[in-house]
Amino acid sequence: MTEDTVGTMIPLKFLEVDQTKNRLVVSNRRAVVETKLVNLEPGQLVTGIIRSIKPYGAFVDIGGISGLLHISQISHDHISDVSKVLQEGQEIKAMVLTQDKDKGRFSLSTKTLEAEPGDMVRRSSREGVV
Repeated sequence: MTEDTVGTMIPLKFLEVDQTKNRLVVSNRRAVVETKLVNLEPGQLVTGIIRSIKPYGAFVDIGGISGLLHISQISHDHISDVSKVLQEGQEIKAMVLTQDKDKGRFSLSTKTLEAEPGDMVRRSSREGVV
């Protein structure tokens, strides 16, 4: 906390309250994530930016919170290497599949948006990603 934030109200989520140890653990990040997750519903179409690519999928930033686009949810076609289909910094449209407000997580799918199975892979090939 800096001097600029003294006297400013910030949202907090209580993570742990232990009166015997006189301990209180709070999180601003979790409170902010929960507030933003309220606006996300399964089935909702969202636009985001790919922030990182992992062997198991990609993390997509949706308005300051990250959701997982699992490799199995990218396309109906088999994908062995996520980086051959997606790139960091790429803007994508996806559908919210699930959300876990308690853990501050949500999952995404682009394969549900494919007009024809495999469009995501073919589109990436035409755009020179592969």
